[in-house]
Amino acid sequence: MAAKPIIMTITDSAKNAMLDIENTGITLRLERLAIGSGRYNPSGSETALKNEISRHVITVGDIEPATHTLRLFSVVKATTETEVWELGLYDTENRLFALASSTDKPLFKVYPDIDFVGNFAIKLDAFDASKVQVVTDPNGALSLVLMSQHLAHPNPHPQYLLRNEYTPEPIKVGGILITTNDYANSQEVHDGEGYGKWAKFSEGQLLLGIGSHTDKNGTTKNISMMQQLGEYEHQLTIDEMPSHNHAYGGEYGGTKNTGTAVQSYEPWEEPGNVSSGKTLEAGGNQPHNNIQPSIGVGMWLRLPNDYAATSFDIYFTSDALGQNRVGQINEDSAIYLWIDVANATVPIAVSGFNQQGAGEFISDGANLTYPPTINNGKNLMIGVLPENYHVDMQTIIDWGFTLFDAAIGKTQTIHAGLTINDTVSDAPPYNGMKFEIYIRNNNGNIKVEPKVLENNSPYIIRAGDPVTEGQQGLVMTNLPLNLQKPFSYFTVEQNPINAYSGCAMTRYSSSEGTAELTVLTQKAFDDFKNGLIPDGTLINTVKLTYQP
Repeated sequence: MAAKPIIMTITDSAKNAMLDIENTGITLRLERLAIGSGRYNPSGSETALKNEISRHVITVGDIEPATHTLRLFSVVKATTETEVWELGLYDTENRLFALASSTDKPLFKVYPDIDFVGNFAIKLDAFDASKVQVVTDPNGALSLVLMSQHLAHPNPHPQYLLRNEYTPEPIKVGGILITTNDYANSQEVHDGEGYGKWAKFSEGQLLLGIGSHTDKNGTTKNISMMQQLGEYEHQLTIDEMPSHNHAYGGEYGGTKNTGTAVQSYEPWEEPGNVSSGKTLEAGGNQPHNNIQPSIGVGMWLRLPNDYAATSFDIYFTSDALGQNRVGQINEDSAIYLWIDVANATVPIAVSGFNQQGAGEFISDGANLTYPPTINNGKNLMIGVLPENYHVDMQTIIDWGFTLFDAAIGKTQTIHAGLTINDTVSDAPPYNGMKFEIYIRNNNGNIKVEPKVLENNSPYIIRAGDPVTEGQQGLVMTNLPLNLQKPFSYFTVEQNPINAYSGCAMTRYSSSEGTAELTVLTQKAFDDFKNGLIPDGTLINTVKLTYQP
C-alpha cells in the first residue's frame, strides 16, 4: 500500500514575504528542512514548529516552471530512533515558509545511523516561482551523496536478509546427523548446529542399507526400514558347530598320540583294563564376541519442529475396563496390565514381556499373551483371572515390555509393579482320611496294604510296590495339583500296634499330585522275614488330616 502523501501548508508569513519580494525584486531563498514532535493541524498562522528537534540542509532542489512546483530533497539524520510528527521549511531569514503536521500517526520515522531521504513538492501557483530559489548543500549532487553513503554503510538495506546471515539447514527432516560432538539432548544439538529438533538415533547399533543383497556365499538377505538385527555376543548352537570328533579317553589312559592300534571311537577291554567310554572334554562354553571393529560417534535423527515425543503410561487395574489403577490387590482379584500411548506416529512394536518380582506367582499360563503392536490410546496387554493364578505368600510382580518406536528407531523398556496379598487358602475344603495298614506276604515279597476306614476327600491310598529293605510302602494319589509340597498340609495321627513300633509311617517323598509313604523300618522288615510278625497282621492305624 502506498504511503500517505505529506501535504505542506504555506504560512501566512511566507505569503506576505512573497508580496514584498514582488515589489522589491528580492529573491526568497529556501535553505533548511526542520523536523519536530509537535502534533496539531496547521492553520498557516504558525511562525515556527511547536517542538523542533533538528534542522537539515537541502541536498537538491529546483522549481519546475511548467507546473509551478517546488521540488526538493533532504537527507535527515538522527542519533536515536525518532518519530517525526511535524515538518517545516525555513528560508535564509529563518522564516517558516511551509509546514506539515499530524495528530494520529507520525509523518515518518528516522533511525540512528540510517539516513532518511525525503522528497518533497510544494505547489506555488499563487506566486511568481521565478522569485524563489533553493539553497542546496555545496558538498555535491544528491545522486553522488546518496550513492556514496549507500556504498559506505555496512547495512544499507536493513529490510532485507543479508546473504551471509542466512543459516542453511543441510540435514532435512528424516535425515541423520553424525557428529563427534557429545550432545546430551535435542536442545544441545540445536544450539550447536544452529537449527532443528532431534532425537538420539541408533544407540549402540551400526547402520545398514535397506534392500536385498546376496553375499559371496550365495546367502540373500532382505533388509527393511528400521529393522533391527544382530547381537553383541553369540553362543554357538549344536547345529552351528563345525563337524569334529574327540579323542576317546580310557579309564587308565587315553589313545590319543599313544601309537596304539585302538580306534578312538571304539570302546575296548583287555584283562585288567576296560575303557570308560568317555571322550575328552574341550572348550569353555562361553559366547564369542560378535562386534566388528568400530568407533562410537553421536547420531541424531532430524525431527519436525512440531514433533511431540511418544509417551507411554503403564499400570495395573483389577477391573476389565481399566478404570481403577491399583498398586496392591488380594489374591481373589483379576489382574489387568495396560499401556496408554500418546503421540505415536506409527504402530509401536512390542518385542518382549519381562517378568520379575519377589515371592512366587503361580499361573497356569492362561492369558499371559500380549499384542505384537500397540497404538495411540488404551491398550490391554495382559489379563489374568483369579482362577488362573495363586500365590503362597505376599508376592510382588514387576511386569514390563520392550517397545520399539520405528518412527525414531528407539527401543525402550517400561514396567509396573503390583503387590498381591495371599488371602486365599490353598488347602482343600475337606479334612482328610483314616486307614489301617496291614502287612502281608505277597508271593514271597513283603507288601503293606491299606484299609480305608474313613475318607471325606478325593484322595486314594493304595499299596505301593513290594517293600524291599525299608523302601516305600504306600502311595497316596489324587492330591491337588496346586499343592507343591502336599505333606506340608498334613497332620498325622498314628498308632503302631503293640510291639510293632517299627511300622510307624514316615514321609518318604512327594510331588504334585502324588505322595509316597514309608511304613517299615529295617528292623520291622527283618522281623517279618524272620516270622516274628505274622502274615496279615494289623501293624498301624493312621489318620491324615488337612490343616490349612
